[in-house]
Amino acid sequence: MSETSVIEPGGSRTPAPQTYRIHGRSVAGGDAHVEAATVTVPFDAGWNAPSKGLPGPAELLACSLAACLLKNLARAGALLSFDYDDAEVEVTARRQDTPPKFVEMTYVLRVTTDEPERRVKLLHSNLSRFGTIYNTLASACDVHGEVVATPRAAAGATEALDEKATPAVEMFCGSGCSKCAGLRRWLEELDIPLLVHDLTVDTEAAQRLASLGYATLPVLRTADGRTAAGADRDHLMTSLPQLADAVAAARSRRASG
Repeated sequence: MSETSVIEPGGSRTPAPQTYRIHGRSVAGGDAHVEAATVTVPFDAGWNAPSKGLPGPAELLACSLAACLLKNLARAGALLSFDYDDAEVEVTARRQDTPPKFVEMTYVLRVTTDEPERRVKLLHSNLSRFGTIYNTLASACDVHGEVVATPRAAAGATEALDEKATPAVEMFCGSGCSKCAGLRRWLEELDIPLLVHDLTVDTEAAQRLASLGYATLPVLRTADGRTAAGADRDHLMTSLPQLADAVAAARSRRASG
């Protein structure tokens, strides 16, 4: 197989099932679950009611794309002999109200690998061609994203940093943004570990933020992959539990010191 080729399905490997079945159940009030394979997955089926903190149908759909990408990474990794340690993916789904449907799904797949760029592109080509969920969604809306390769040495340095300063907070901001400056000053005064991306000079970070569906600044991202926009501190801490924990810990240190 050449380095520019793609993996064609088939061969002597165990074929994928042609039919999939799950069982779902709900009761009045919004409690619901689906039974898939040997596990039960609860989800929020309530309407016009406060969130119960469970994923809804939209999140489950986004989860399907994430699972498809990760499973096909394992498949393509084996068939292409693509060497990697681990991976994580973030999916953003954007919908419209009339008619109600999803119009765009974007993803950022981060892979810890020392493979060269051409091999990473080859991997991405296979992920976008042979994913059943990927192809199904792509026939109904715009599906696109990127595969970001992180060298093992860089990943190891990040892990060492995280062990010393957890949770790390990424901040996407811009020069001349007063809300960004105020939020950054607050975080730094609390001595919260902060990785700042100035989008006026960091084009890669700007593209990454756009792929996540954000068009305004500032935006924070915590180590668990959660993101939130704006400078309202209460909103940010509600949306980002790890940030809330870090703020509480910082305030506790100050009180005891």
